[in-house]
Amino acid sequence: MTLVQQQDPILNETGTYAPNYIRLSDVKEHKTLESLFDESNPIPSDASLMILNVNFPFDTFLNKTDDVYANDLRISSLYLYDWNDKNEDNDISSDELSMVNRGGSWGTVQEVRISEPNEKFENVPLIGVYPVPIRFSYWTGETKLNSTSMDYTLSASYYNKEKWDVIWVNEEHITVPPNSSSKLKATIIAPINYQSGVYQGFLTFEGDQHTANVPVSFVVKKKIDEKDTVILINGKQSEDVLFGNGYVKGAFDMINRYMAGDWRQYYFDIEDPTINTALIDVSWEDKDSHFSVFVMDPNGKIVQTNVPSGVFGHFLGWPSIDWLGTSPFSQGGGFFPVKNKDDTSTVLNVPINQTGTYSMLLHSSLFGGNSTTQPITIAAKFTTISHDNKKPEIIFNVPEFINQTNIESPEIQDENLAVVKYFLDDEEFVFNATEQIKLESLSDGFHEIKIMAIDLSGNNSTEIFEFNLDTLEPQLEINSPTEGMKVSETLLINFTVNDVNLPENEAVSILLPTGETIIDQTLFEFDTSSLDDGDYEIQISSSDKADNIATKTIQFTVDHSITDKKPTDVETTIDSSYYLIIGIGIGIAIGASFIPLAIRKKKISKKQ
Repeated sequence: MTLVQQQDPILNETGTYAPNYIRLSDVKEHKTLESLFDESNPIPSDASLMILNVNFPFDTFLNKTDDVYANDLRISSLYLYDWNDKNEDNDISSDELSMVNRGGSWGTVQEVRISEPNEKFENVPLIGVYPVPIRFSYWTGETKLNSTSMDYTLSASYYNKEKWDVIWVNEEHITVPPNSSSKLKATIIAPINYQSGVYQGFLTFEGDQHTANVPVSFVVKKKIDEKDTVILINGKQSEDVLFGNGYVKGAFDMINRYMAGDWRQYYFDIEDPTINTALIDVSWEDKDSHFSVFVMDPNGKIVQTNVPSGVFGHFLGWPSIDWLGTSPFSQGGGFFPVKNKDDTSTVLNVPINQTGTYSMLLHSSLFGGNSTTQPITIAAKFTTISHDNKKPEIIFNVPEFINQTNIESPEIQDENLAVVKYFLDDEEFVFNATEQIKLESLSDGFHEIKIMAIDLSGNNSTEIFEFNLDTLEPQLEINSPTEGMKVSETLLINFTVNDVNLPENEAVSILLPTGETIIDQTLFEFDTSSLDDGDYEIQISSSDKADNIATKTIQFTVDHSITDKKPTDVETTIDSSYYLIIGIGIGIAIGASFIPLAIRKKKISKKQ
C-alpha cells in the first residue's frame, strides 16, 4: 500500500514529495526464510532486459462511486534509481539517487523497461513508487483533493536473448568493406502451430566495435478455405516471448491520445468466395476491462466494429462511440466501457464482401489492473447467410454410349453461381464452358464426369454422369457370299458380328439388290430367280450402341445357265435372352448340326 505525501530529507519543500522506496532485491519470490535477508543484486548475470511493473485495481484508479464517470482519478507512477548511500546511514535521500528510468501513465499498469540492466547500476538498484498526491478529473483536470493510500502489486521480470529459430540466414559471418555493402539472405519459416498474429524479433550484427539490431516482424494469418470453419485463438503464454498473441497488455492511458493502449492484430485469409459472413466472439476475464474491435477488409476499409461512431461520428467526426473526446486534462485517451453482449465479451457480425485477408484489430482502451496482462479468447465462424436456398441446376445430356472425342458442354443454371468444378474419373480438370469437353486421351470403356456447383449463398449441387466410350466399329466376318461369286437361283448369306456393345435390336442389316432390307439376321437365303443375269451387290452393315457403323459390300453374279445345289430350307429365329451363340456340335443318338451365328445378345438357330 502506498504512503502519500512523504517528505524527502533534502527536498522538503511544501508540495514536494518523495516516492515510496523499495529495494530491487526485495522484489522477488522468497522460497526460504534466509532469502528475506538476501540483499545481493537480484538481476541475473545473463539478463538483457528487465521489466518493472506496478498494477492496481481499476476501482482504485477510477472512483466508481462518483456521479460523473472519470471525474475522480488517481495513480502511482514508477521510478528506477541507482542509489549510492554516501553516508552509509541506510536512509535514502534525493541527493543519493541517480534516476535510470521512469514510467507513468493514467491507467492501471505502469511499466519501466531497462535494456542490459547489469550495465546500468554501479550501486544499489532502487525502485520508487510515487503516489500522485492530488486527484484529477478527466473533464477539468486537478481537483484540489488529496489522494489517499492505494493497494498495488510490484513485479520484476528478467529476459535474455535467445536464438530465434524461425529465421535462417545463408551466412553466419559476412564482411562489409569500407564505403560498401554486403548482401545477406534471411528466410522466415513460421512453425505450423503459430497462432494468427504479429511476431517480432531481431537480426543482430556484431562487430569488433559495434552491435546493430535489425528489427524483423512477420504476420501469421489463418487460412479460411472451408465454409463454417470455426477458428479458436486461446489466451496462452509462450515461453519465448514476453506475452503470447492470446494476451493483451494493460497499457491504456486516459490523458494520452486515442491510439494509447495495447493493440493486437489477427488475420484471416478468406479463400472460399461463397463465405459472406463472419461471426466473431471475443471474451476476456476482468469485467472492468474494455476492448474495442475493428475488422478491415482486404482493401483496408473498416467493415465492422463493436464500437461504431453512431451519431457522434456523423455530426462531430468521433472515431467510436466509446471515446470520451478531448478535455483540458486529456488529449483524447479516455474511454467508456460500451458493452454489446456482457461485461466480459463482445460479438461482431462481419460482412465478407470478397476473398482475401481480413484484419482484426483489438484495442485495450480500459484495463482491469488485477494483472499486467490478460488472456483473451477469440472464436470466429465463417459462413454464408442468404435468402437464396435454391441449389444450382446442372444440365448435362450425356449418352450412355459415345464414340466421339468431344461431348457437348454442360449447362449450370444459377443466378449467383460462384464456383464450378469438373472431375473426370476423380481427376479435376479445367474446363472452358464455351467449349466442348475433350476426351482424346481416354481409353475405351466406362468413365464418369462429376460436376460440383456452388453459388454465392453456399448452396451446392453435385451430379455424376456415367458413359461408355466406344470408338471401335463392329467387326464383320463374311463367310458367304465371297466376292464375285456366281449363283443361279439362291444366294446364301452367312456372316458373324463381334462387338461388346451391340444393341438388343437392329444390330445388323442386309441391303438386297431388290431394295429390301433384312434386319437382325446373320444367316439368310436370298432367292435370285427373279433377277436377270448380271452383276449385283449386297451391303451388310452393323452398328453398336455408340453408333459405330461397319459396312461391307460384296459383289456377286447371277447366271441362270448354271445349276445351284439347292440348300436345305433355312429358318432363323431370335432369342434375346442370350448374348452370343456359337454353334456347338453334339451327337447323342440323333445327329444334329448347327451353323455358328454371332450376334451379341442374339440366339440364332436353324431348323432342318
